[in-house]
Amino acid sequence: MRLPVGEVLIVAAAVAGAGPDELMGRAAEAMTAAGCAFTGQIVSAPRAEDLDRWGRAPGLEEELVRGAPERAAAQVAERGRHVVRTGWSRRGGGPMALSICRPPEPELLLVDLVMAAGTLGLEPGVRSGRERSYARSRWSLAVRLLRALAQGAGALYAGAGAEMILPLPGEFAAPPPNAPGLWWVSSRLEDARGEGVGAALAGTAKSRSTPTGALVQLHDPVRGKSTGTADAQARLLGFMAEALGRGRR
Repeated sequence: MRLPVGEVLIVAAAVAGAGPDELMGRAAEAMTAAGCAFTGQIVSAPRAEDLDRWGRAPGLEEELVRGAPERAAAQVAERGRHVVRTGWSRRGGGPMALSICRPPEPELLLVDLVMAAGTLGLEPGVRSGRERSYARSRWSLAVRLLRALAQGAGALYAGAGAEMILPLPGEFAAPPPNAPGLWWVSSRLEDARGEGVGAALAGTAKSRSTPTGALVQLHDPVRGKSTGTADAQARLLGFMAEALGRGRR
């Protein structure tokens, strides 16, 4: 499969209540609706195996198929396998790889989209005028795909960023240093007071409502600047830890 090279831009979403094949179907529909094209490149695994959090699984096979993603899924199912990664492209966007991963966190699956960061990976101060324009375009695409995948997959939460790792609920107390700079939080998540993420943030970060959730920006990679206060991430993760804990009790 043709994969991005160099520093990568990652969009990931955490989803509960769906199987991996159903989730791949939802994610593929969201990618198509966002203007991306399926390249026909797929990676499949034996029916009993899923990709782990880091995209690994035994018995992986790569192939090029004709037709839509659902046709590819039907073809490999006849051989006792299922599609775990698909290739995508978008004009000006380069190759993209969409995977469904099963992390160690019970009841959760991850939708994981990887594409080249391009000039977004450069320090803002060293970008030329053309590189700044490309970086803005690249980040706009990431935001668009974040919204599409989070809403289309029915995610609990999602995030985007360069070389980003989406924290699992058990990691909210001590998130990785490369946690998302941009989050999407489902409107289904509420704290003990029945309030959403906006009340928890209390104006400490830039946020914008979407039809089924909210976008919360803590860092702007185009300008290379923080867009939230020092405690914004702690407030956000504290809210999600409480909300997800309530949902699982």
